[in-house]
Amino acid sequence: MTSETATGGGQKLVVNQVTPGMQADAAGIQVNDILISIDGKPISTNDDLSAVMAVLTGRSAMVIQRGLEITEVEIEPGRLGISVEPAQARMLERVKARCVQVTTAPTLEGFRITSTIDIVSSECALGMNVLKDFLVGLSDFFGGRNETIQNELRHARQVCVDQLRYEAHMVGANAVVGCSLSYSEFSGKGTSMLFIVAAGTAVTVEPLACTVGTR
Repeated sequence: MTSETATGGGQKLVVNQVTPGMQADAAGIQVNDILISIDGKPISTNDDLSAVMAVLTGRSAMVIQRGLEITEVEIEPGRLGISVEPAQARMLERVKARCVQVTTAPTLEGFRITSTIDIVSSECALGMNVLKDFLVGLSDFFGGRNETIQNELRHARQVCVDQLRYEAHMVGANAVVGCSLSYSEFSGKGTSMLFIVAAGTAVTVEPLACTVGTR
């Protein structure tokens, strides 16, 4: 099933919070999942979701979109324990967030900080097994550089910074100063993950007033 076939047109709901221990958490639903349908019934609004959940009498199939992948989870009757918002509204906020400026410096050249809001951060995870496969199969014969690995890491870093912009935008900031990127590896039970974390201080800034010198 392709993403285009599954989602179709119209409004969709995106999950912005999952309550631990509730039905959605038990089913494996995650923040940023997009709800598509329950037992074949489309979910476009909160009313749709409430109406379908109200008549469930047994285990049901919920179709969700996670990233570019369409998957199915099983849910039980009862309270889901999620909060949702229109996917289109989330997309609009992400477009607006692209205007947030990010710098590793403590200040932004040509601007002055008018207020400091909060520390913001974002995370991105890569499966190290995938990276190792790239290294084994696609290494460059002349010097060992692997452009595929570099592109994957570059993409992950950009995703992380874009999410940092979004987090800052959602707290009312228009810039992030003192941004730092850190990389770490987590291994356990036969799996290995590379984590990229971006963090900084969300602030509001305004352009410095232009001054004209006099003789």
